[in-house]
Amino acid sequence: MNTGLRAVVTGLGQYSSLGANVHEFWDSLLACRSGLRELPLPERVGRGLGAPMGDADAAPEARLELALRRCILEALFDAEISLTDPALEAMPVVLGTNFGDTCSIPDHEDFLHSARAVLADLGLCGEIWGVSVACASGAAVLGLASDLVRYEGAPRVLACAYDVITAHNYRGLAGLRALSPDTVRPFDRRRSGTLLGEGAAALVVEEAALARADGVIAHGEILGYGLSNDAHHFTAPEPTGIGMRSAMSQALQESHLSARDIGHLNAHGTGTPHNDVIETRSVRAVFGEAAGRLPITSIKAALGHTMGAAGALELIATLLSVQRGVVPPTLNHQVSDPECDLDYVLHVARKVEMSSAMSNSYGLWGCNSSVIVGRAEVA
Repeated sequence: MNTGLRAVVTGLGQYSSLGANVHEFWDSLLACRSGLRELPLPERVGRGLGAPMGDADAAPEARLELALRRCILEALFDAEISLTDPALEAMPVVLGTNFGDTCSIPDHEDFLHSARAVLADLGLCGEIWGVSVACASGAAVLGLASDLVRYEGAPRVLACAYDVITAHNYRGLAGLRALSPDTVRPFDRRRSGTLLGEGAAALVVEEAALARADGVIAHGEILGYGLSNDAHHFTAPEPTGIGMRSAMSQALQESHLSARDIGHLNAHGTGTPHNDVIETRSVRAVFGEAAGRLPITSIKAALGHTMGAAGALELIATLLSVQRGVVPPTLNHQVSDPECDLDYVLHVARKVEMSSAMSNSYGLWGCNSSVIVGRAEVA
């Protein structure tokens, strides 16, 4: 169904280990800064490395509330939406996180209450949509937000994603032997796992004609997205990458673009032994001969794996890459892997003129999401 409505992103906000706003985040990515450091974990958990946001000694709920409040305010300000705007009260909100309403872990229930309290305090009292598809959640919220604009007629939607590091989720990843002992090396032959990060991101998604009429300049347009599930294993991706390929193919089909039209890929790139190889194979399968010419980066080496927030933070980076014609580098990649043989942007940022780009997000339980964004047309 083609409604003729288009969804553009007019507001960006983020709070993470790489900065307290989008400007700091982007500058940190281009300058090859890393947010990874030692975590103040409970003694029973032991020493840990990760990328906490703000004051790592503050309670997780306090870090979450501060991060959500700041990134939402930044996104609203960027979209030129005043807190006194009467339309704000009815604006739908899509919340994405690794842990949903059904989670019985006490601290994560507190996080959900904290998120709702921040929204109410800012006057965002409209309908709330919850998305919890593991580490694909942050990208999925953008897909749902664009659907609400294009197919449900919502003039504006606020899409938010967040997650914080707790003793529970750190122990969980450590128990799965998914954590690196030192750093994250996406697509490097010596890669040994990922490290947790935390963050929050907010994006205002508007109907393009409305934004244009209001004189608001959009950062880009959401052209298409895809969701899939491997139905294979709780932790391991399906070996042939069938779910990853499906998500990317759906995004291309919905955007009416071919693989040759995509100028850049912000990869999931966790630095784990299996994910990076299977993602590489999947990209080759979907992009064909264009895969070898596709500039690819993973910002998880700098930001850590921010779980439910990862897709939204990476979408911000992807939008800025398209808008500014620059791809941030992948850190810590030193030794080539013959099984990961694509064009990874390494060590320094690269200028790349592009009209569209794709961002991939994958998660536990076989969840996959791919989103394609493009330049917003200037009126």
